[in-house]
Amino acid sequence: MQNLIKNTPVLILCGGKGSRLSEETKKTPKPLIKIDKHPILFHIMKIYLKHGFKKFVLLTGYKHHLFEQYFFKELPNKIKQKPIISKKNKTILFKNFDVKILNTGLNTLTGARILKYKKFMQNEKYFAVTYGDGLANVNLGRAFKTFYKTSFEGLMCATNPQEKFGTLKIKNNMVTNFKEKEKDPKKWINIGFFIFKKIFFKYLDKHTMLEEKPLKKITNKKKLMVYKHLGQYNCMDTLHEKKIIQNMLKKKLIAPWFK
Repeated sequence: MQNLIKNTPVLILCGGKGSRLSEETKKTPKPLIKIDKHPILFHIMKIYLKHGFKKFVLLTGYKHHLFEQYFFKELPNKIKQKPIISKKNKTILFKNFDVKILNTGLNTLTGARILKYKKFMQNEKYFAVTYGDGLANVNLGRAFKTFYKTSFEGLMCATNPQEKFGTLKIKNNMVTNFKEKEKDPKKWINIGFFIFKKIFFKYLDKHTMLEEKPLKKITNKKKLMVYKHLGQYNCMDTLHEKKIIQNMLKKKLIAPWFK
């Protein structure tokens, strides 16, 4: 199983413009925005590394050259490693992992970005997908093992979120019931950690968003399973959410998504 996980490529969606974080993304792609000494992208990779994944594919677009700059120059200096550059398959080989940076275009949709990796698939039977802005202490090794035993074609990690607002019940302009922020046990959200069998490529085309037709089709076929994650999850979609993550790092010796 460990060899299977080690050889499963992790596709990270890094091509968007991150418009909701435009204060910073005008100069830097969202996955490369630093939340401590490292960008959020490297934190995401470390989550996968913890569970045995070793192969990373960055599906870039917006400011593609900055990803090359980071992995060719900045990261090697930070971790004190001199990577080997494989020109044949455009892969950067570090000591414990390797990175392929694939420019999938500036305005390409998420599903189409993933499809562009299909021609690089060799003997791999599975591939993982995640976004370049989400952090979670999800047990990806356990998720993979659970998925491996099934006939499902894809796995989506989901969590039960804390509500942002209190809820009211109102009758004739009078509040009859008030509940402060609490979790709704029936409400689950996609947190962006996926594992797919190779067959999933058939749901993709060059005009598709991953979150629309592909996931709806696989859901309608009852081929998408869920892995429920009840631990830490943070998404860096806005400047406020970035500050929350930074404050968490300042207060804790170990980042909560590595526990």
